[in-house]
Amino acid sequence: MEKKLHPSFQLETKNLDLQKKTIPHGQIQNEFDPTPLTWLQSDVQQMKSTAKELSGQQEMIGESKLKINRLMQKVTNIEERLETLATEMRANYSKMAARVSEKTISETRLESFMEKHNLVIQNFERKMAQMTKLLEDYQNKIMISNAAVEDARREIAKLKRI
Repeated sequence: MEKKLHPSFQLETKNLDLQKKTIPHGQIQNEFDPTPLTWLQSDVQQMKSTAKELSGQQEMIGESKLKINRLMQKVTNIEERLETLATEMRANYSKMAARVSEKTISETRLESFMEKHNLVIQNFERKMAQMTKLLEDYQNKIMISNAAVEDARREIAKLKRI
């Protein structure tokens, strides 16, 4: 901090120089000049105000440190929560991936069962078609046989009449 002379002290020192010239040598000056005292008092007041400002700044610094510490604790808590959430998310993702793979396996099994079922149905339909064709052939043969039997009866009936 740079020290400056109080402006009134500078003026007073000029006046003192003038007064010293008027005071004859050998005489003691019996008047008290209060200028240096007021200058010292103003310096003391400035020092006190500077000290108050510094103590106020120190209080602000202390409060700021407390706030920063609280904020750091909050940030640490948030980071811990985020890490916990990330761990939970990873666990949930693993569970979901396992479920999806199980579902995929189940769907694959179901598709293979469906394919087998469809093959069984197609084979059944083919055999039913074959059986139907055989039944139709047998029915035709039976009708032909019945017609032949009826013809034979008529022939026998004709022969009996004769």
